[in-house]
Amino acid sequence: MKLLIEFLPIFVLFGLYKAYDIKIATAGFMVSLIVLLFWKYYQTRKWDKFLLATSAIGLVLGGATLILNNPLYIQHKPTAVYGAMALFFWISYAIFNKNWIALLYSKVVKISDKTAKTLLIGTIFFFLLMLVINMILVKSVNFDLWITIKTWGFLLATIIFAGWQGYIIYQDQNQQKIIHN
Repeated sequence: MKLLIEFLPIFVLFGLYKAYDIKIATAGFMVSLIVLLFWKYYQTRKWDKFLLATSAIGLVLGGATLILNNPLYIQHKPTAVYGAMALFFWISYAIFNKNWIALLYSKVVKISDKTAKTLLIGTIFFFLLMLVINMILVKSVNFDLWITIKTWGFLLATIIFAGWQGYIIYQDQNQQKIIHN
């Protein structure tokens, strides 16, 4: 459910584009980003840093799309977000020796260092792969096809990736049970 809520802005962009045009869709997308930010804040009473960063990128590129009347900017929002996330995770680990994936999962489940590193590398690879796919799509297909693939194909890819993460954690949990028994 959390995944679907966080995909709300892209669903708004898709729905409004199909019903109206790119300007109305982009404006709706930007409003939905702000609503999602405040809704998450209302729920937790703290600002979600990841959502703040991705919303800032979305608002800047959405604003550029509206001001310059060019959908290319909103199309590169995923490119910017995926690139920023891959870079953030890589720099955090390579320079500061901090594995944010391990920290995120430690709130829910205990995983081994090896599994945490596998998940980190997988996450960086996923973000880079999605970045490249988005860049190829922006260059090679029209906006109508791009937004359809971005909405449904990227959602499916994210669900598959989350399933892979779950499988890796499940394997790790089974391995830990064997070791402790």
